[in-house]
Order: sequence, then structure tokens, then C-alpha cells
Amino acid sequence: MARYSTGHKDATHRRMVEAYGPRCKRDGIDGSGIATLMSDAGLTNGAFFFTPANGAQLAHLATLYENKTLRPVLDRTFDFDLTLDAMAYAKQGRANGKPSLAQPPAPGADS
Repeated sequence: MARYSTGHKDATHRRMVEAYGPRCKRDGIDGSGIATLMSDAGLTNGAFFFTPANGAQLAHLATLYENKTLRPVLDRTFDFDLTLDAMAYAKQGRANGKPSLAQPPAPGADS
């Protein structure tokens, strides 16, 4: 038996994204940490999963990038406010690269 319902992961992800937008606009991209974001979304810190960096893997990737063996491929760029649309686009499996998000200007920054 599954621990969570089928749509639980998507719903949790949506809550995180929806909480991050207003927080980022208010405090800037570096204005708060994971604990604040999770609290805004009504989630625990355990809902946020990340993979720790592996120095050897990152060094290898850097070498590949510098040698032009590894080339990032971006499909299209979405405004930050359209993060959910970017995620939906990526899930379709038809992208010819990774969708990216345009970072909003910092609060008080000149346009």
C-alpha cells in the first residue's frame, strides 16, 4: 500500500512553488531559508528533498563543461511567475532541453 495518495507529490510540490513566489517577491531570492518556505507552505522541512553535492562529480562535470564536452541545453525560458507552467511543460516530455526560469529582479532594483 502506498504511503501517500497518487497526487500527493504533485500537490506538495505545487504548495512549495506557490509559497515561494510571494516570499521571493517580498524578501528577494536570498531573503529566507528552507524552514521559512516550508512554514509558508504549511509543510515540514522533510517535504524538501535535495541531494548533497559530490565534489568529485562536480569537478568532473566542470572539466567536461570547460572542454565543451558537456553543453547545457535549454528549451525555453519562463517568467518566474509561470513556474507551475514550466513544471507542467517539463512533465509533458516533449522538451528539447531543460526549461529555465527567469529570476525576478531583487526588491528595490531598478528596472
